[in-house]
Amino acid sequence: MSPAEPAAGEPRQIAKGEVEVFLREAQIVSAKVTVVPGKDAIARGVAELLGEKEVKSMLVVEDKRLDATALKKTAKELNAEYISTWELSEKEYLDKAFACDVGITCCDWGVAETASVVIFHRASAPRLPSVSPPIHIAILYTSQLLKTMKDLDLVIKQQKHMPSAVTIISGVSRTADILLTPTLGMHGPLEVGIVLVEGSETA
Repeated sequence: MSPAEPAAGEPRQIAKGEVEVFLREAQIVSAKVTVVPGKDAIARGVAELLGEKEVKSMLVVEDKRLDATALKKTAKELNAEYISTWELSEKEYLDKAFACDVGITCCDWGVAETASVVIFHRASAPRLPSVSPPIHIAILYTSQLLKTMKDLDLVIKQQKHMPSAVTIISGVSRTADILLTPTLGMHGPLEVGIVLVEGSETA
């Protein structure tokens, strides 16, 4: 079973209220969310999240769950270089991961109560694009939205093949270690955006 597939016994009915909870909690954790009607609108959602920002490069983990062709067009419209992780050597990948302005990744799950996105890392889902660029944009389908962290715990326990790592991102990191002064983005991206896609990736 791949991480993107439903686990046995895992609830699949997504209540409208859960999406509303996700959107509300996202504001609390300083994550920007745009809701789009389907896969064909993902690129438009990315453009909305980036707005008027001067973006020079986008590092994309290409995945069947996103429309790479449309994203390439969006990058061109933004005058940004589109870089696929799969076209890079190991050294190029490490260099680009820390040099690109935006990292774009798909997610395996989302958690409504904390507005978290969850990535199961494996060969097809490298970690750096979600943590190294100053802006991370996550692609999440509403069919992947779980209600609570307990539901996520159940999903993880039901994996037949555990991923090499699991990243749970709940907005922009924050700390008050220095003179008790709150600071956003101390660890990881300075901005986290989420394209919440209505429906299922297989729809």
